[in-house]
Amino acid sequence: MRESNEYYKIHEMFYSLKGEGLYTGVPMVFLRFSNCNRTCSFCDTPRSPIAAVSLTIKEILHTLHSLAPRCDRVVITGGEPFHQPNLQPLLEALQLVNYTLHFESNGDLLPSPAFWKLGKSWVAVSPKSWLHFYPDYVDEIKWLVGDGKELWYQALYKEDLFPPNVLHILQPVWEANSNIRLRNLLTCIQIAKENPKFRLGTQQHKQWGIR
Repeated sequence: MRESNEYYKIHEMFYSLKGEGLYTGVPMVFLRFSNCNRTCSFCDTPRSPIAAVSLTIKEILHTLHSLAPRCDRVVITGGEPFHQPNLQPLLEALQLVNYTLHFESNGDLLPSPAFWKLGKSWVAVSPKSWLHFYPDYVDEIKWLVGDGKELWYQALYKEDLFPPNVLHILQPVWEANSNIRLRNLLTCIQIAKENPKFRLGTQQHKQWGIR
């Protein structure tokens, strides 16, 4: 691996189980960036950048390995991963040590297909606004239900935007108010029953009481 002097703003790294999407329940190490172009109230990452630390690639690799020496999957989340400057060297370094990369993106800043030269990866997008295209490397789209945008309509009426084998997941927005949380869940269930192209997905880690 070539030496790099790049520093990355990291909010935290930890070892846990994937709590949402197709890989729910799979042990993974989490690499959570601090910077994002959005400030969603329901995000798992606090908005304040105060807790962020600047780490080199070598320091990141050492920490991830120390957290879980036998785990070969890393979730790259945030803070928006594709909002991070000079991301490619870090991704290449992670794959050189045989990590499979799982990205969690809001879709606003998806890189061009020319950027995407990585194998062994899974890209999940949770759109927060209408998108004009979804690159072929997108594997999973998590449509939030309860945020007032009803963006999941895109999956039904703009099918030409999506890769042919992309997984469409309806995910109820987790709210502190249990009644609103239940309403969001029931809405997802009804939409999925009426439109079988969707599957239901919930934020299991919040129900399990883990990160």
